[in-house]
Amino acid sequence: MIYNADSVPWCGVFVATCLAEDSIDAPPIAVRATSWATWGQLLRPERLAPGAVLVFERAGGGHVGFYVGEDLAAYHVLGGNQGDAVTIARIAKSRCIARRWPTDRSVIGRPVQMAAKGKPISSAEA
Repeated sequence: MIYNADSVPWCGVFVATCLAEDSIDAPPIAVRATSWATWGQLLRPERLAPGAVLVFERAGGGHVGFYVGEDLAAYHVLGGNQGDAVTIARIAKSRCIARRWPTDRSVIGRPVQMAAKGKPISSAEA
């Protein structure tokens, strides 16, 4: 995994590190958030389950994190480099470019509906 400075966005490193704890391989360039868009197997929105990897587009690059749940407008995403911390952020569903799951693992769970609770939708995760 290539990571050599705090100035490098680290959301992909966070996801790779979490998956490595369960012996799940990351894409070759895990630090690049958009490289996760082709990793593992594709999940349709109605098949999402907690722990799915979500990839988002954003100005200046991409963002990647784990699906926790959703409301009507946004996914609730556990991710690194969200305000330079590990947090759960609401990210607009319209920004999601990929929903992925490890190839060699069965999908366990289903979509989780959550309340927005007045939490704003994130516009810049880095």
